[in-house]
Amino acid sequence: MGKSPTEAAPEKASEQRADDGRLLRQTVLVAGVVVTALLIWQLSHILLLVFGAILLALILSTAAEPFERYAKLPPRPAVLAALASIVALMTLGGWIFGREISSQASDLPRVSPRPGMRRAASWRPCRSDPRWWSGWTA
Repeated sequence: MGKSPTEAAPEKASEQRADDGRLLRQTVLVAGVVVTALLIWQLSHILLLVFGAILLALILSTAAEPFERYAKLPPRPAVLAALASIVALMTLGGWIFGREISSQASDLPRVSPRPGMRRAASWRPCRSDPRWWSGWTA
């Protein structure tokens, strides 16, 4: 035998409340995911900066280890010595190979088989230059 309408009403109401609670949880979850994604997108420059800082700290820490181990320097002077060594090596590399790299980079659009490289060589680096905008508005 079936239940009377007065007995079925409280069960339907409790099922409706459970469905409403589930819907609310799902809505809050989706809203949270969307807000998190938007925050990550808006803060991507900061996240990239933090990533770069962590990477630089790891490189400096690794480069400072030999100064700590073999030269018996304390950690801060070892990091400073590692930084000075890295800057000196980069400067030396730029001094030795800079002219060759510069000439090869300037020759790249001329020797490239792709027309896109030739077009990229004609681009203007500054967006305030009206010639830069003319390609988009024409």
